[in-house]
Amino acid sequence: FESLRLSFILFTLADMTLPAEESGDPPQAAPAANGASNEATRKDISRKLSVSEMASASSTRRIATPKWLSWLEFPFRIKNNQTGEFVEEATAHAMDYSARGPINQCGSFVGSAMIRLAAVKAMKAGTPTIYGMKPSSVLTVASLIVNITAGVTMPFVGALVDHTDHRKIMGTVSAFIMTVSVAVQIAINEDTWLAAYIFEIIGGYFLIMHQVCTMAYLPDLTHDSSEMGHYTARFMINQYF
Repeated sequence: FESLRLSFILFTLADMTLPAEESGDPPQAAPAANGASNEATRKDISRKLSVSEMASASSTRRIATPKWLSWLEFPFRIKNNQTGEFVEEATAHAMDYSARGPINQCGSFVGSAMIRLAAVKAMKAGTPTIYGMKPSSVLTVASLIVNITAGVTMPFVGALVDHTDHRKIMGTVSAFIMTVSVAVQIAINEDTWLAAYIFEIIGGYFLIMHQVCTMAYLPDLTHDSSEMGHYTARFMINQYF
């Protein structure tokens, strides 16, 4: 038994050490370095069009911005850093992000007014609290309500956005409610501050919902990570433009 096992081992070693000519296989070149191989592969693969780019290319232009309004899009147009082309959905994203800046500023001004008016209301009532809250804590309570509600419901909203065809209508409705909620707060005064406070909570919640809807469109802009970084950087700039 031992002699048979030794013979099998020697036969196996001899077969493994056969030269290339005897085995009939052509000599194999040494594998290239991983970095060079990946770079060559990356260059050989043609750039794949994104969903947004294919939509822009195949658009019939039946619904387009009127020429007398197209100048409004000019500050928000973002050129692709590799192809040099403008994608319409990137322009829409930039316009949406730029609207968040004024909304945030409105929240800052209205929020400080709410604290002052709540303090005046509590002072007139002769109590240190108003509706069970300290005047200095009304914005904290509003943020707590918005964030807890959003934390509970946004997973379901995200599922609807990702797995149904209601993404566009949800984004439209959330933007409309958020805009109305912010607009009515211009009427804030000592008598209406509580109503403005409620609209502040509603607007904050639907702002988060709107962000969920718009973020779902972001991966459609490009498949390239450097292009995506270019787009998102410009979006952030436009938000504070």
